[in-house]
Amino acid sequence: MTRKSKTHTSKYRRHRRTRSRDQAFVGLDGERQYLGVYDSPESREAYHRLLAEWSANGGSVSTPREDITVVEVSSRYWQYADHR
Repeated sequence: MTRKSKTHTSKYRRHRRTRSRDQAFVGLDGERQYLGVYDSPESREAYHRLLAEWSANGGSVSTPREDITVVEVSSRYWQYADHR
């Protein structure tokens, strides 16, 4: 299995529910990040903000400090060290 390049940009996508309630999302780090109502200005802004954050963090979604575990810190360090 090949991994996607860190420069790969995930697309703004639609999760169909009902016509007026479709949700926008982007897939990052193997998880869907929901952005709000599909094609709304707020969801487009959230998409661009999330991609900028993802890019600034070296291709990973940031985790609030209180939610991160020692195992996740170690894993991120080894990913960082492996790419140096």
